[in-house]
Amino acid sequence: MLWTNTLIESNSDQAFSIKETGDGYILIGTTTSLGMGDKDIWLNKLDESGNVVWQKTYGGEALEYGFDVVPVSDGYVFTGSTSSYGTMFYDLWVIKVDLNGENVWNQIYGGTMIDIGRSIIKNASGGFTILGQTSSYGAGEYDFWIIKTDKNGIVPSNEP
Repeated sequence: MLWTNTLIESNSDQAFSIKETGDGYILIGTTTSLGMGDKDIWLNKLDESGNVVWQKTYGGEALEYGFDVVPVSDGYVFTGSTSSYGTMFYDLWVIKVDLNGENVWNQIYGGTMIDIGRSIIKNASGGFTILGQTSSYGAGEYDFWIIKTDKNGIVPSNEP
C-alpha cells in the first residue's frame, strides 16, 4: 500500500466515485457534516499523495446527492440529484465547476417524480452523456434515463 487517507468530518458522509486527474484525484459524495442543507454534494480535490487540496459543497436547504464526476481540461463535471431546486421531488442535476471547484454552470432535468443522475462521461461530440434513473418518464417504477448534452450541459433542441 502506498498511502491511505480518511476524510473525517463530524457527521455521516458517503463517497460514491473517484477519478484520477493529472495532478491527483477528484472524488464525489454526499455530506451531512458540511454545507447548508440536510445533505449536500461534497467534491474533494486530492493531491497525488491523497492530501486534501480543496473541498466544496453544493446544494440548498434540502437533500442533494453527488454520484459521479468526470475531469475535463478546465474543471470537473458531475451529476447527482437535487431536491432543493427544480420540482418538489429529486431532479437530475449536472454541474460544471472550474479547477478550483467554483461553479461555471448547472442544469437541472426532471419531471414531477424522482429523477437521479448516476453516471457521467464526456462524449465524442464534446458534450456529456448522463445515465440516470427516472420515475417521471417511462413505464416502470424506475426506468433508465440517458441524457446527451452539449458542452454546456444543455440538451439541444431537435428543431431545425
